[in-house]
Amino acid sequence: VRAGALFKATRARSWQDFASARAPPARCPSGMRAAARAYMHSLERRPMLTKSSTSFAAFSITDLLAQRRERRAGWDAARTVRGGLYGFLYHGPFVHTLWGKRWGLERFLPGISWPMVVSRVAADQLALLPVNMLVFCAWPALLTRGPTQEGLAEAEAAVRSGWWEACAFGWSIWPFVHLINFKFVPLELRILVLNTVSIGVFSYATLVRDGGGPMSSSQLARTLTGSVSVGAGRAKTDAP
Repeated sequence: VRAGALFKATRARSWQDFASARAPPARCPSGMRAAARAYMHSLERRPMLTKSSTSFAAFSITDLLAQRRERRAGWDAARTVRGGLYGFLYHGPFVHTLWGKRWGLERFLPGISWPMVVSRVAADQLALLPVNMLVFCAWPALLTRGPTQEGLAEAEAAVRSGWWEACAFGWSIWPFVHLINFKFVPLELRILVLNTVSIGVFSYATLVRDGGGPMSSSQLARTLTGSVSVGAGRAKTDAP
């Protein structure tokens, strides 16, 4: 009850009051307190850049986890950068804008009543998630080859190969996460929760053996990182 009251209160306060209310407790290690204060300060001054940087870090980490699971001979830095750039150039700005109060869900479906929360989750999952899945499936081909005929062909093949699979897996997780995220987490921190859960889910996936269920871990890695590219006439796992 107290946690719910705190989160409700933060919505009625100014950003400064919110930042003050969410200050890290004194019992946290000093390094963690300093990092949390720096993050909140950056979020206040440069919200889109901060959220984009958070997405860059999250997608870079998920790719590093994928490469470790694949037991690659060496680290493919370019692949990790491609994943991070998806988060920085697309995912962070996209979510910041379309979850926000000016152009996004908070403008048209405001408030934290359950009807509004459920409506936001439905809009996010039915309208925004399919677009996200389409972009991250096509991202590696378009980033490496550009909007050329070859790049567009590879992007189309990647989307055909992985888009529905990615959407279906996303719908098995994100509606439940966002019911809590949209209800109890302040708007400014929701993308941080999104990215943290993404890393957590992928970290769990690294403990699962390939072929251990209806979706293999390699498919799960592709779903979580958008690591799809096409070569030699077939889809293969490559990079976010």
